Amino acid sequence: MLDARLVALVKDYGNPETKDYLRGLAYNMTSLRKYRYNIGLNILEANEELVNNLQENEMPLTQPVASTSSATTATYEFIQRGRKRTAQRNLNFDKERRRVQNKLNPCKQMKFIFSFKMVHWSEIIKYHVNPSIILILVTVSSQFFPHVGNPERPFKPQHLFGNLFSWTFISTLISWAVLWLHLPFDQIKGAPTSNGYQPVYRGNGLTYSLTTIGVLLLISAVNPQQCVEVYQNMGPILGTLNILALTLCIYLFAREKQDQNQNLYEHKKTSMIYKFFNGVELHPRLLGMDVKQLTSPRLGNMMWQLFNLIFFIAGWKLHGFNAGHFVTSILQVVSLCKSFSLEDYYFTMFEMVEDNAGFFLCWGCLVWLPSFYTFQSYFLVHHQPNISNEWAGILFLIGLLAIYFNYDMCMQKRQCRKAVESGNKEFTLWRNKPIYISAKYLTPDGIQKETQLLVAGWWGVARRMNYTFEFISTIMWSLPGVEFGIWCWLYFIFVLGILVHRTVYRDEVKCSRKYGRAWVEYCKRVPYRFIPTLF
Repeated sequence: MLDARLVALVKDYGNPETKDYLRGLAYNMTSLRKYRYNIGLNILEANEELVNNLQENEMPLTQPVASTSSATTATYEFIQRGRKRTAQRNLNFDKERRRVQNKLNPCKQMKFIFSFKMVHWSEIIKYHVNPSIILILVTVSSQFFPHVGNPERPFKPQHLFGNLFSWTFISTLISWAVLWLHLPFDQIKGAPTSNGYQPVYRGNGLTYSLTTIGVLLLISAVNPQQCVEVYQNMGPILGTLNILALTLCIYLFAREKQDQNQNLYEHKKTSMIYKFFNGVELHPRLLGMDVKQLTSPRLGNMMWQLFNLIFFIAGWKLHGFNAGHFVTSILQVVSLCKSFSLEDYYFTMFEMVEDNAGFFLCWGCLVWLPSFYTFQSYFLVHHQPNISNEWAGILFLIGLLAIYFNYDMCMQKRQCRKAVESGNKEFTLWRNKPIYISAKYLTPDGIQKETQLLVAGWWGVARRMNYTFEFISTIMWSLPGVEFGIWCWLYFIFVLGILVHRTVYRDEVKCSRKYGRAWVEYCKRVPYRFIPTLF
């Protein structure tokens, strides 16, 4: 009957009254869908624990939470049946709307077809095109950075396979990192996954960093030419790292364990290249070590730190002491010492908790960090900056202050968390008692917990003030090379895009889903992300 009425209306579409009727019909049906959706939301809000679990996992539960009552179970089953019926009704309604829309107006028909194809092409771009382009682009470009930074060392195809020096040097670094991950230091437990698996890390980051720096300084004091050889063999070194990193990524992709540490947030409709790019395991282990800890902080960050120091010593050996090069290199070394001292805090960051161990993370830490992140210091060996000692001292002091404030901001969160857990009511922050927002959330295994969102200290100034301090310190160690154009600003541009994207599209989305209304309240009290009164 509905079909006959619609056909009649289509035939009489030239009548203005018929047009108004169809518009009203479409509006009423859309309103009905919204009303039905609002009813479902009201039912869901009646069971706050179930709502938080759905928001946390971004998917319907396969079964009710074990700790809920029988009434909650009945509510859950009712909601699931209602969702299925609603989904079927919406599907039928959409089919009817498309059929009528196609008959009413050829332009609307083309618009619908275009929107349908856009959805299809967006998935192709996300899961096929983007990973392929990024994989080829970064893999190739990483091998040309040594030539761009030092024109006297042209690119040669044999650099792709390394040489005896590069394989010996990289094998020594990897053996050193593996040794420290097997020494009997304290273990740190990471955030549990949605399946209840809890990764275990080795907590000796600062000791590892300072000892490694001390060994390098001792070697350079005895034989400073060793740093010059590392600088001159940077092309083969990156070729060696590329081979090892790709081999590791292929191995992790090939074994593809579907076990308790699998990332359940991964989209199912993906491609092989997308899985290789993003990884298939959340916390893989190799030779008793967590792969992400080995590749990210212990090798990636350490090579970032060591290469900056090596390039500064090489430049000093070849051209004499340069204050601008000192600022660029040593500020990064100090910043990474800060990161190693907060290694347990690093284990709670997004890439360690949510990202799988794939090309993006493992190859990025093993090749992209030592090639791109250290490019400023490498570039300034051959292109000595012309900056006075006075200006270099000012930049160095501002950079140190930014690094300290970043460290202080992380320590504020840690100290407040300890004060809350221990019940210390006398704890003060900036001579005032800290203000908290109580937030309830569900752990991946369905246990409800409560935490406190800090609205005091640096965390009351801006939500991501620690990123602002990172931007400032990055600017300070980029300014000595300002005369050479964009080359010394590549890292700043890259990290600016990465941190803004992480804040807006990853960190805040995750916090909103996890804490719900408490996060909304926190954003109202602290409305700015990076810079107070601006952004």
